[in-house]
Amino acid sequence: MATTNEDESFWIIDGQKYDFTTLQHPGPSFIIQQTKRTDCTFVFKAYHTFANRLGPNKRPKLDKYLISTPGSSGGKVEKVRLKPTPIYDELQSMVRAHFAANQLSPKASWIVLLYYSFWILILLGSSWSFYFHPSISMGILLGFAWWVMADILHSSAHYALFHSNPTANTLAAYLLGWMHMNPTGWIRQHVLGHHVHANTIHDPDLYHHKVVRDSRVTGPALKSLYWIRMVIFIVTVAMLSGFTPQHQIFSSTKWYSVPSQYYPGENLLSWVHYSCYVTMLGLFVYADAYFALVPVITHSCLYHIFSQISHINEEAQAFNPTDEWAMKQFQAASGDYCHDSYFMSFLSIGLNLQSVHHLFPNVHWIHSVDLFPKIQKIIVAHGGLPIKQKTLSESVQNYMHHILVLN
Repeated sequence: MATTNEDESFWIIDGQKYDFTTLQHPGPSFIIQQTKRTDCTFVFKAYHTFANRLGPNKRPKLDKYLISTPGSSGGKVEKVRLKPTPIYDELQSMVRAHFAANQLSPKASWIVLLYYSFWILILLGSSWSFYFHPSISMGILLGFAWWVMADILHSSAHYALFHSNPTANTLAAYLLGWMHMNPTGWIRQHVLGHHVHANTIHDPDLYHHKVVRDSRVTGPALKSLYWIRMVIFIVTVAMLSGFTPQHQIFSSTKWYSVPSQYYPGENLLSWVHYSCYVTMLGLFVYADAYFALVPVITHSCLYHIFSQISHINEEAQAFNPTDEWAMKQFQAASGDYCHDSYFMSFLSIGLNLQSVHHLFPNVHWIHSVDLFPKIQKIIVAHGGLPIKQKTLSESVQNYMHHILVLN
């Protein structure tokens, strides 16, 4: 998805090439550099639902940055095009009306911010206690604290945490998110990779496990050493889901059409985060090697189960490739469960309703329970399939059955 000319500066939106080098972006500036020399149509569309609130005088006029259109003398542009999106346009109008009518911010509510503050204190206290007095119970508590830090990374990397200051979202991601995954790798693998290419051959999330197959699009099933591979898979779920992503500092920027641009200093910052993570684990091993894996296993199991079950199942991977992007994004989360449960939203850090999150990534998950029935109503009205109500247990069973069948 990137040009071979490393010096050329362009961004592609709906088949048109722009030069945003001098753009004064009213939102976060990092994302401009991170999507340089790529087709960022889907990112642009999904993150500008509420752009109208800026008013016409503050919104940049894109035409002034236009370099070329398809077929012009400005050179070849990328083949990825976002077709007319009447369904997504209707969804965006509904979401804007929902927040305007209820006088709500689409970002995290004050209750959620207090919840995060509470868990940051738990993180500090449990880290101190686990180092000096390691135990299984304290390790589990620390693992849960890491899981909430994963939520802070996830939400703030999507600019869904704070409403008025994009920099505050970036600081939250980089200061607190490294215990879950290196933020530099996360932005490429998740924000710019998984969200754009959900459940397609370019989705980085379909390549987490080298020993098992997650999707029919990732190649033929591996038929040899079945039980050995299943054991390795279970060990990976239990111990490595939260650790191996730390290594994706550079590799995740090059796999599966994920953009590979860095803003100045980002490489160095990624190594600082990686060093902090290795040092933290080293201190825990030094304190007590036996208990050191307890928070890693706790965090890994939470991360794997809640992040995978919505997408890795037969229904979620059976969408029509010719459908509008919004329809595909909705069905790609057909494993969603407990649609009306705020408790499950807190426990799963909002991943129980990824159908909402994939359509509106910069809307915080605290609003997903209210938005889901409205979104599903519009999807069904346009001929889409509804997501059946399921329990967490049922969704996990569908996920495991899918893995076993594919392998």
